[in-house]
Order: sequence, then structure tokens, then C-alpha cells
Amino acid sequence: MEQAVILKPSLVEQFEAAMARGRVALFSAPCGFGKTTTARGLTEGSKVCFLSADQPGFALPSRRDGWTTLVVDDLQYLTQEEDQDALCNLIRENPRRRFLLLTRGELPSYLAPFQIAGVLTVLGPWDLAFDRESTGRLLQAFGAEVSDRQLTAIQEETRGCPLAAALLGQRLAR
Repeated sequence: MEQAVILKPSLVEQFEAAMARGRVALFSAPCGFGKTTTARGLTEGSKVCFLSADQPGFALPSRRDGWTTLVVDDLQYLTQEEDQDALCNLIRENPRRRFLLLTRGELPSYLAPFQIAGVLTVLGPWDLAFDRESTGRLLQAFGAEVSDRQLTAIQEETRGCPLAAALLGQRLAR
């Protein structure tokens, strides 16, 4: 069952502002905050190269490849200095391309110069967390019907964590 991607409007605005201001965004949040799903939703319709740094044989794409947006998931596994340098060089040498980096950790020190220069924006767990309306849309997508009072309670209990809301939505739908 393919589920619709729910994007919180304020996150879409933050992402678009980050891309207008710079060209690199880093989503930093624990598991379950929807980094990967959000990245797929935000880059839909673009020429995307989607990679995961935890995959065996991880390699960054060539500058000659036809991508316009590079998404690197699991950035916390990019531990080899030569890979880190290669990513920084790719960002530096491709000013017309966009980069979306996803990590469970903090901003890596090798990327700090991009943040200082205003090229990179960090979005954290509370930026990714659903607001009440987004939680309601997610529950509806699962076919779960809840009252306003129940939705408020669900939002308070899940604290906007998309995974918690999705699991609850699946259960309520059954």
C-alpha cells in the first residue's frame, strides 16, 4: 500500500527559503522524524540522485551525471575523510545544484564552513515534527477518523513525531 507523503506547510516554506538563500539543507533528527520521506516528497519532480551513506560501495555521483539535486541519507556514516572531502568539493564546484543531507547526528564539522557562509541551513527535529493539521492529514490518509479532541490528544502524545503518528494511524484504521 503506497501512502501519500504528508509535508508540513511550514517545513516546505523553510526548505524553499533555505534553497533560495543557499543550496544545501541538512535535516538533523532521530529515527522516526520522517527525514527520508520528507526528502523524497520535497524533491519529487526533480532530477534527484538519492544515496545512502550506509550502503556498501557508497560513492558520490559524477558531476557529469544528470542530477540537479543530490540527497545523501544516513550522513552520519560518511566517516572516511576522503568521502567527506569529496562531498565538500561537490558542493563547492556545483553552485547550480542543490544538496539535501540527512543525518541522525549533529552538523558534521566538515560542513560547518558552509553553514557559516550561509550556504547550508540546518533543520532539526522540531522543524520536521508534524503540527496538529499535518497529523490530522496523515491519520486521514490511513483512513482513521478521529474527533478534534482525539486529534489534540494524539498530537500531544506523539509530540508530532511522524513515525508515531503513522503507526497509530495504521492501528486506528484497522
